[in-house]
Amino acid sequence: MDPKTKDQLYATLKNGWHKYLAYRAWMRRHLIAITVGMCVISITGMVVGAQICAPDTAKFEARSYVLYDREGNLILELMPQDNGDYHRILTQPQDVDPLYLKMLLAAEDERFYHHLGVDPFAVARAAWSNLMAGTIVSGASTIAMQVCRLLEPKDRTILAKATEALGALYLTQNYGREQVLTMYLTLAPFGGNIEGVTAASYYYFGHSPKHLTPAEAALLVALPRAPEAIRPDRHLKAAQYYRNEVLKRAVASGLIKEDVYKLATAEPIATGPQVHHLPKSAFHLGQSLFTSNIAGTDVTNRELTTTLDPRVQQVLNEVVAAYQERLGADALDAGESVAALALDNESFEVLGYVGSVDATTQYYDAVQAVRSPGSALKPFAYAMAFEQGLLHPNTVLLDVARLYHTYQPRNYDRTFHGEITAALALQGSLNLPALEVMQALGADNFVGRLNYQKTRLVLPPEAEPNLGIILGGVSTKLYDLTALYAALAHDGVLRPLKVLTSTANSTAVKLWQPSAARATYQILQGSPAPAGFVNDLKISYKTGTSYKYRDAWAIGSLGRLTIGIWTGRTDGSPSLPLSGIEKAAPLLFTALGQLEDYKHTQTLPDLSSDVLLRPTPPLALSQVAVAALGRVQRTEPSGALTPKLRLDFPQQGSKIALGHSGRVMVKIAGGSAPYYLLVNDELQAHSDYFEPERNGVHHLSVIDSKGANVICTITIDGVSAKIAP
Repeated sequence: MDPKTKDQLYATLKNGWHKYLAYRAWMRRHLIAITVGMCVISITGMVVGAQICAPDTAKFEARSYVLYDREGNLILELMPQDNGDYHRILTQPQDVDPLYLKMLLAAEDERFYHHLGVDPFAVARAAWSNLMAGTIVSGASTIAMQVCRLLEPKDRTILAKATEALGALYLTQNYGREQVLTMYLTLAPFGGNIEGVTAASYYYFGHSPKHLTPAEAALLVALPRAPEAIRPDRHLKAAQYYRNEVLKRAVASGLIKEDVYKLATAEPIATGPQVHHLPKSAFHLGQSLFTSNIAGTDVTNRELTTTLDPRVQQVLNEVVAAYQERLGADALDAGESVAALALDNESFEVLGYVGSVDATTQYYDAVQAVRSPGSALKPFAYAMAFEQGLLHPNTVLLDVARLYHTYQPRNYDRTFHGEITAALALQGSLNLPALEVMQALGADNFVGRLNYQKTRLVLPPEAEPNLGIILGGVSTKLYDLTALYAALAHDGVLRPLKVLTSTANSTAVKLWQPSAARATYQILQGSPAPAGFVNDLKISYKTGTSYKYRDAWAIGSLGRLTIGIWTGRTDGSPSLPLSGIEKAAPLLFTALGQLEDYKHTQTLPDLSSDVLLRPTPPLALSQVAVAALGRVQRTEPSGALTPKLRLDFPQQGSKIALGHSGRVMVKIAGGSAPYYLLVNDELQAHSDYFEPERNGVHHLSVIDSKGANVICTITIDGVSAKIAP
């Protein structure tokens, strides 16, 4: 070949090679552009598809209302109307045992923290396995895909799978893996209307999922796969088999050792009567919190952590349960009930709360009910009198019969005690000294002090404060009354009660001077104990009994703990004829006796040098009669002796058959005229006779002009029924 031809051939080849290289470069650019374009289109399609297939999270939002105590234990779950009657409790990863989470991910989604909601390796593996088997033998659903199915259940089709995959991408990208895991832990089905790990753990094991045995954790992993087919209370053998399969997987994954596996597979599964119901130990508190918001804080979520102490709450529940058993079915059917409230005197946190005797039959929250306190307000009047220098605890008072216009109050035992110290008068809950103290303070001042910044005493509509308030002529709540006693135990300092841990501490209010509160508190430590008890713990307490035994109260403090007890009928009708010391005080002493070591140190200053806490009162307060408007007067010795007042007829215990006149004649001797005759505590127009309107027992009382008193009880028969004109 000649050189020229050779050069031409070489040039042609070189030119062709350059064209080939140029073509390759052009193809590469176009392929890259096409690939990028396809990727962009695919990603855009996935993003758009994910948005279109985004699942509705309304089911997750429609959770149960739940309460937890201060240690994180579930104490109440209420199903709202928007969740279809499912026990669906919010469960976050930190709420469950770490071993359970490891078992769950090992069994359901090994690469949960490494993919975007869809695991391509799991998809490839499942596709190959199914292709080789010629049927579906393996799935590729991730936790996120399962959440999509739980939020919006669909038929198991290829289209549904694709929708779940796109929805899983949306959830992972928009909510994050931790929230996706939270949704699964909250929505996973466990049989019946039990959803979520927390509800399942309490239902099947009776405790929180924070601490699970390997066997319990494995069962909770297995159950959502086929909850109705393997739920242990119906299909025990199936539950054991699938639980053990999860345990085998845990051994293979290195999560547990072989010896743990053997022990776990031998662990029995609770079934039938052993299965637990969800806790309701604070039912009435939950009802009040989620409906009337008693905590003073906006309830913006469905999960609330309270300040309740599990030990205190358990003791109150046990005391109430024992009382319920003693009452019997007939009393419960008649509406007899009991409520209990426990407070921390320093923090004013609610430590225990029982609103009624039985959460399954009585929805009435008596802790929040407005009832008559009887004599339970007396200590606060004495504290005010001590503070204002009207009294000393050892001041001698006169407990004698006295008329207030046409009202003649008497003590519970219908007798009078003459000269008695203020301390003993308060311990004995005597009415006349309390009325005299109240008259000296002024009813308006008394109500104004207790209602400072918040209404605690409720008067009837358009009623003005009067002396009868101190004997129960007013209404209040156990919630507020117990807080006042807690303030008394904390040297007169009161705070709004704290029910939720999220609530900020409120500003303290000084209701009484420390020495006045301390003196009153110490007086109440000497109150007589109820029958069958000895007050060797020095419980500072007071009882109260309202008109016709409608309400019986006992509120007392020991150390940092104050407990209030109320008993009565939920409809406000007359109750069992027993007083506060007979009905409520035994419950108080039982509860405080079981909690005597609860935070028994209360840091209060030394006030022993204060005049109110010394045994000897000032000379001016050694013996006084407390008069209206705060004037203090020394009592003077009586002059010439006067014959003792006596009732010659009728005599004590007489049985009188009424004659045609319809009158019972009365003969009074001694004392100082004029005389006042009261029958059944009602002042009569005449002192020498009265006309009874009914048969049966009548109580007569005669008072002379100097306050001397004599009483008797008689039985009358022969009263004719009066026919209205």
